[in-house]
Amino acid sequence: MKTFCTLLIVAMSFWTNGVDAQYTTTRIGNYSYTSGPGTNVTSTRIRDPLEPVAKFGSVVQLTIQNNRFNDATIYAEWSGIGRRLVGRVTGKTSETFIFDLESHRIRIKAEFIAGGRFTTDEIGVSGGDHLELVILTYVYSNGTVGNSSYNTTTTRIGNYGYTSGRVGSSRISGSSTSIGSYGYGNGSIGSSWYNTSTTRIGNSSYTSGRVGSTRINATSQRIGQTTYTSVRPRIRRW
Repeated sequence: MKTFCTLLIVAMSFWTNGVDAQYTTTRIGNYSYTSGPGTNVTSTRIRDPLEPVAKFGSVVQLTIQNNRFNDATIYAEWSGIGRRLVGRVTGKTSETFIFDLESHRIRIKAEFIAGGRFTTDEIGVSGGDHLELVILTYVYSNGTVGNSSYNTTTTRIGNYGYTSGRVGSSRISGSSTSIGSYGYGNGSIGSSWYNTSTTRIGNSSYTSGRVGSTRINATSQRIGQTTYTSVRPRIRRW
């Protein structure tokens, strides 16, 4: 048996009806070509579903960390090949998948059960690579506070949230931590510091805290993918 690059040549001898006949089988990938006296056969190797994937050449590992609550269906989009289903990742979990290398350029696509999708940029990949994709949770907020409009973007990674945005001409920058049904936030709005404490009960949240020297109360209610919030300052009367 000799190996030349990916070409494997195997010589086999058979005896049929007392006649010494020699056949040669050449295997290239999953295809076999057999020739001999009165024989010229081409066959295709069919994968045994019970045989480990690693036995069939180069494979790629993909770990998905889904930080969203929505389940995500994951696809591999191979350059020049097309889309292949990889699997599903439940919300707030991580899964590792192993699948065949089909091209050296790949995009990963995620489609969420409750709606929404995204596709990564195309990257290079080789056999044996372990790719990791973290699906972040983004929360977009906008509205008005007094006569000023505001908009914020919060990125959630695990139990932590990082918020940036503006209220009128003032910049917002802060972070938050979730522990069970409670959330704690702090940061700055313009030149004022803020700190808040939030309690979640079902689809409703109740927040209290301070922005500078002003105490605030807020109530939020989540309906589907939308959260409605009302904020009011606590005025001390003498």
